[in-house]
Amino acid sequence: EAVVYLDNWIIGCKNTAITQDELAPLLREDTVGIGMAAFYQCKEIESVKLPNVRYIGDYAFAECVNLLGYAYTVFSDEVEVIGDYAFAGCTLLDAFNFGTALTRIETYAFKGCVRLSEAKFPETLKKIGTGAFNNSGIYNASNGLVYADKWVVANKVGAGAVTVKDGTIGISDYCFYQQWIDQVDLPDSLQIIGRAAF
Repeated sequence: EAVVYLDNWIIGCKNTAITQDELAPLLREDTVGIGMAAFYQCKEIESVKLPNVRYIGDYAFAECVNLLGYAYTVFSDEVEVIGDYAFAGCTLLDAFNFGTALTRIETYAFKGCVRLSEAKFPETLKKIGTGAFNNSGIYNASNGLVYADKWVVANKVGAGAVTVKDGTIGISDYCFYQQWIDQVDLPDSLQIIGRAAF
């Protein structure tokens, strides 16, 4: 089989040129995890329907340039972890269902997803890694602080005073790291400050 399973995890795809029609019947409904680089650079994949997946590994769909948004790509509402670079370079991905149980979005997970222009996170989210939305539609639409839902995920100004808006609940890892910030105003709503955020 082109799609390689270990128990109920997908750990690889032997054919990076696999077509949508070839892939669909090989995906098992009991799949709970997608391993590291399982579909890396599978450029013909347009959609994936895995309704019980809870873990999306590092580089799992990186550079799947034809992968479409959540109307076509379906994962469980119970996804807990989205790994490093998991969807990096998915330039057609225009929407993503972050579900109700997500706890971590890791480093550069959606980097370069230029059509991804909004996000809605569950209250369970505790971490957004470095540059998770760099060069995405969310990032490119901003000139100052970059917000994804109620999180600050980047600062494009890089110097001076910073005022984080009311209602913000989190700041991503390394958000202001090595920037010339001389004053920071944080709202009472803030609950999470990521690793090395300042």
